[in-house]
Amino acid sequence: MRTGVVYQKRLPEYGRLQVVDIKEEGEMIRLLLVDDVRESAMHLDPELRSEPVFKYQNRMRVLFDDAPWIKDTLMFGGAGFIYPKVYLARYPERNIDVVELMPQMEEIARQFFFLEDDPRLQIHIDDAIHYLEESDRQYDVIFNDAFIADRMDRGLQSSYSVGLVKKHLRPDGIYAVNLLGEIFGEGAMPGRLFRKMLAAEFENTLLLRTREDISIAEKQNFLLIASDRELGYLAKRSNELKMS
Repeated sequence: MRTGVVYQKRLPEYGRLQVVDIKEEGEMIRLLLVDDVRESAMHLDPELRSEPVFKYQNRMRVLFDDAPWIKDTLMFGGAGFIYPKVYLARYPERNIDVVELMPQMEEIARQFFFLEDDPRLQIHIDDAIHYLEESDRQYDVIFNDAFIADRMDRGLQSSYSVGLVKKHLRPDGIYAVNLLGEIFGEGAMPGRLFRKMLAAEFENTLLLRTREDISIAEKQNFLLIASDRELGYLAKRSNELKMS
């Protein structure tokens, strides 16, 4: 199987978008890049396609496994729609709605990342805030994975957006955020501020590490979880982190 660029296009409002096949740790994977930043990654081996490449996506099992009360999930940020496919394969009794801002992403996911129609998957091409303002649906989990390259969606880091998320969660529902940042120093400030914002709306917050193979001091993905539900069951499965 060859490596190299499979597809590329420059989008004036977002930057250079590429689909690239590479060999990494002995496995062939397909990447969706925006300005050389990894937005999505998928195993090309058909037997591995239900397993996530990104560590933080695999860490989401801590939240979803052994939680039979979870039936409906909303996700912000589809990109290559890898995680929704992983979710559907792992939890056949559950449904997931995905809000994706860029219409090109759904097209690319269908053409290059084997996205297919599924009655348990509903795709909404929309801005996340607008979707929340217009929808009356409620969910057990809302997962914020909205990025453009390595920039988190700023609109979803406001007290207004957090309030909207809370309204769309069922009682004791969970808001999970893929947080890219640091734990120590100035680089930890955005995460600390966001966690305080969540703590103003939810009774409990939890910060979970998603990687054990790099230093905790390095910039990386963390899972920031907020809920009125007691989160002790998650803390027992993972080491909760404190931001300095």
